[in-house]
Amino acid sequence: MSETAFAADLQRHGIDDSDRQLALEWAVGKGWLQTTEEGEVRLTETGFDMNFTQ
Repeated sequence: MSETAFAADLQRHGIDDSDRQLALEWAVGKGWLQTTEEGEVRLTETGFDMNFTQ
């Protein structure tokens, strides 16, 4: 996912641009996302398997 698409998805969930970097760092720290050298954001296997309805 490109950084632009990631930002749009976060906005859809009520996370504005000022919190975007913190949200990204938090999700990477949890092992849910990883960033690439090209600046993309990828969902990890752990992130894919998360059940956010718990």
